[in-house]
Formats: sequence, structure tokens, C-alpha cells
Amino acid sequence: MGKKRTINRKYNIHHICPRSRAPEGYDIGHELNLKRLRVKFHQRIHALFDNMLPHEQLALWFEVNASVLSPEVREIIGEVMTRARTEFYREEVLAEPTGEFADEGYDQEKQLVLRLQDNMNQKAKNV
Repeated sequence: MGKKRTINRKYNIHHICPRSRAPEGYDIGHELNLKRLRVKFHQRIHALFDNMLPHEQLALWFEVNASVLSPEVREIIGEVMTRARTEFYREEVLAEPTGEFADEGYDQEKQLVLRLQDNMNQKAKNV
């Protein structure tokens, strides 16, 4: 019995779209949004990405790696990053934004990603 408890403590549940971001329009309790991960790996994900959404994680990854990517790959990733929220995420994990996010919508996030992408393309050209 004690051994089973020890094994279970090595894993926990990761919310791919973080619980804190639910008001922005994500069904954080949907089974597609829950992933069983080793605790140490889960801690590392949060150390690197904090409570970022997947599209924000992709933008950060792109910022770090753009200088070594071919122009074609940068273009493909850029196109993916500029997709509307309803195209980027599966329908099952989307919900109606609430509170202050009901008015702002996804446009602010999309603009942030576009600015980040433009900055990284400029940096990559200069390398």
C-alpha cells in the first residue's frame, strides 16, 4: 500500500491551458486539457513557461530558436502563431471569455504574438 502511494506522488495533473487563464475563455476542466505528468517534469514546464497558454509557449519557443530556423520554417510557424483562437485550439477546450476578457477577446493576445513574431524575424535577418 505504501509503495503505491509513493508511485502516485511521482505524477500529477497538468492543465495545458492553466486554471488561472479560464476567464479568458478556456474549459480548463475538459479531459483534453488535462495531462498526467511526472512531478519533476511538470515543475520544469512551469519554471520555463509559468502559466502561459500553448500559443504563448510557441511564441516564446520561436523567440528563443528563430535565429537557427530556415526562412521557410519561420514562415510556417509564424502562420500558425497568427491563427485565430478558434483555429488554434480544439473546439472542446474553448469556452466563452468572462469578466474583463469578454470585451477584450483574443485580439490582444494575437497582436502580442504578431509583434513578437515581427521582432524575431528582424533579429533572425540580422544574424
